Amino acid sequence: MSSSIDEQLAKAKERVERLEQKKLLHDAKNAISENEDLKNQLKNNEAERLSLSRDYQQVMNEVKQLFDDVQTDKFFAGNYQESGQNFKTVKQSDILLRLQNIINLQK
Repeated sequence: MSSSIDEQLAKAKERVERLEQKKLLHDAKNAISENEDLKNQLKNNEAERLSLSRDYQQVMNEVKQLFDDVQTDKFFAGNYQESGQNFKTVKQSDILLRLQNIINLQK
């Protein structure tokens, strides 16, 4: 009788070990899956950051170009006014359109 109980106890221990191994395997698979999700999230975040960086650089280039054009316009307009002529390279409508494009880039 004692050997039967010992056998049942040994089988129960083996079963507990198998269940624990199954649970560990399941937990490991979940951790791997979670890790893959995090890696994908990180890649997406990096791609978004690069996109935002490019957009920011484009906006800054547009602003710089607009500023340079306006400064050039002011410089030449001042020179031409001294000689009694009109000079306008940058029209107000052009400035407004370029500013609208810059605003649209930020959306």
